[in-house]
Amino acid sequence: MTASTTMNAAADEKTEPLHISAAALVSGILGFALWGIGSLIRAVNLENVEIARALEVVGPLLIALAIILYVDHLSNRIGRTAVALLIIGPIVYGISRIPALLEWRTDRWARYEWTSYAVGHLLVGLGLMMVAVHKERQLHAALDHYESNAGGPAPEITVHASFISLLSAAGGLILVAISEFDDIAGGIDPVRNRFDFVLRAVGALLITIGIVYHVDHLIRRIGLPAVSVAIAASLAWFFAYVPRVYNPHFDSGHGDAAHWGDVKWVSFGVAYLLAALAGVLVLVHKRQLERGRSG
Repeated sequence: MTASTTMNAAADEKTEPLHISAAALVSGILGFALWGIGSLIRAVNLENVEIARALEVVGPLLIALAIILYVDHLSNRIGRTAVALLIIGPIVYGISRIPALLEWRTDRWARYEWTSYAVGHLLVGLGLMMVAVHKERQLHAALDHYESNAGGPAPEITVHASFISLLSAAGGLILVAISEFDDIAGGIDPVRNRFDFVLRAVGALLITIGIVYHVDHLIRRIGLPAVSVAIAASLAWFFAYVPRVYNPHFDSGHGDAAHWGDVKWVSFGVAYLLAALAGVLVLVHKRQLERGRSG
């Protein structure tokens, strides 16, 4: 009976329509795509760095807009506190680039930029932790329902991600944020050290682990191609930090180290563009499900 119920639930997940709107998906796709293009511009043409900075502002703000457009369903599924944090995080990260865009080159504005980077990542990490808290509350409510032999259906568990998945991704983002807080004191020229980049590399890897631990459910909901590309995007983000674990000054802009700065921005650009591609694949999957149901 239990096995049959589980199989039926899995089948329902495959055919259930994706509740996210096309507008939210397109906004997220454009956000990641513009962010990625901005990073690639940094890598290939420093003369157009102002364009790159503008795209680094607009991209995260469009990602925040995507979450806002999906806010009603997300609030019911993962809780309002988590949604608020997941919206504010990208906004804080996006506006962090405004001083650089306007060429306000002072230690004060540089410290603001580093602080905003760290706070943006921290808020998203805390948002994922609040999703785990929301799931725990739902589980307690369901257990209380069964223990009290209450009538009617048990409270629904709307968070499908495992605690390991949520806490791995949340912990990864928080580690990245901690390492970025260490840049604040340096202002325009922060002191680079290996420990900070170890934290960033481990954090990026934990985010990948979080996706992989949730892979079965994700494949049923959004399809294998989208999940595969999302994992590749996370690994590209991880790769941007790995060489600087070996040498924190790889992107210092001096001598041979200057060339690694290009590779770093290429890695970030590829990561964000792959995230955009994953969004496109989710949109295609959504359309296929809708056609299947209407047919």
